[in-house]
Amino acid sequence: MADIIAASRRWNNASSLTGALIFTGEYFAHYIEGDEKAIDQLKLKIRRDPRHTDIVTLSEGPISQRRFARWAIAYAGASQYVAQAIALPLREIDRPGKSGVNKLLRLMDEFVSQDYSHA
Repeated sequence: MADIIAASRRWNNASSLTGALIFTGEYFAHYIEGDEKAIDQLKLKIRRDPRHTDIVTLSEGPISQRRFARWAIAYAGASQYVAQAIALPLREIDRPGKSGVNKLLRLMDEFVSQDYSHA
């Protein structure tokens, strides 16, 4: 994970991307924000990497301001606690309202605001 985080920070800094990453030990949830072209390049890079499977975009679109502007990538380490928060949006992917996505984003906001992330 340390190698992934270091590479992600280098890529994100060079691409002016910011965001957050949560890992449960099995699943990742990755929030990315920045220029649309840079995000598309990163998503393509992730999809081409054979270590990544079952990639699902839960939500995308323009935002009025960055949610994680201080973080090339905020990361707090593996956590079984967030496994349910990641599983919920995956189960609700086809349902209206995206309450699971909102719950996951609130969780990311919380760990960043509490500065649990390793800067």
